[in-house]
Amino acid sequence: MYYRGFLLLAAIVLATVIISCNNQSIDETVFEAGENPYLSKTADDLYMVENLNNGGNICFLVAKKSVLIVDAGSYTSGSEKVMELIQRVTDKPVRYVVYTHCHTDHVGGIAGYPQDITIIGHANLPANIDNFVLPGVEAFNKNLEQFGEDSLRLRYGEMFDDIAGIKIRKPDLLFDDTHTINLGNYTVELSYPGTCHTTDNIFVLFKEQKVLHTGDLVFNKRHPFVSSVYSADPAKWGESVKEWSKEDLAAVIPGHGDVGGVEILVAQGDYFDKLIQAVSEYRDSELSLNEIALAIDKEYFPEFETAGYFSSAVEILLNKK
Repeated sequence: MYYRGFLLLAAIVLATVIISCNNQSIDETVFEAGENPYLSKTADDLYMVENLNNGGNICFLVAKKSVLIVDAGSYTSGSEKVMELIQRVTDKPVRYVVYTHCHTDHVGGIAGYPQDITIIGHANLPANIDNFVLPGVEAFNKNLEQFGEDSLRLRYGEMFDDIAGIKIRKPDLLFDDTHTINLGNYTVELSYPGTCHTTDNIFVLFKEQKVLHTGDLVFNKRHPFVSSVYSADPAKWGESVKEWSKEDLAAVIPGHGDVGGVEILVAQGDYFDKLIQAVSEYRDSELSLNEIALAIDKEYFPEFETAGYFSSAVEILLNKK
């Protein structure tokens, strides 16, 4: 009896500290919330990196023979932590990284991932990296060469090592409208809705899991970044997320904010409807741009923390004929 009781107890203890992922045992401590990054399980073999504080939301799919990651965060130090978590979940190699769009907080950490990966992104992405990302990296390196490390460490403080570690890589595989990645037991579908947040923004659908990663096409419970510099189109943006809200989805991973359901797609669409209506009411106002933005923010979006870039969205709509 004692022996059987011991075996039963051992089995219960073992079950509480590991879970299964494609027949791989996982140390459950990777799911314990804390100061360091940890994982949450969004669906079968699909994991969200929590508390990374290193740019846009990153998730990864563990397929039959390989791993696919969506986005790279801002800095190498963050993506190295992502790799540490992946290696505690599976010994399968990382083969693919999908860029949801060009912004540095989604591509800046790519150097922390393996060098032999295939990076996939929209056809417009390389030119956007050239125009918007590389100039900042090159300016930093030029200043480093001109003024020296000590000077830049004083200027950037604790951020110096992260910024100095940015090594941008462009996609290896480009697509125009749609692209399907067959991972054996799982399928990932990429689709381009047209210019919304940027000219290269895409949706990433984990087909079997019925989970959608939106990149920055959804900011959950916060103001989205809308800028004319990236040709943002609020009306098209709202229409695109509304279309996805009609799909049968189990979960939605936004570019920023918490994972939710189709309701966060609906909310993002409603946000732009409300914003477009609000700006139309101020179109003939004699107030300055900042005054209009502050008034709209306070009246229409009191639940959101004021964003310094909110006026750029208002300006786009004020200038729209």
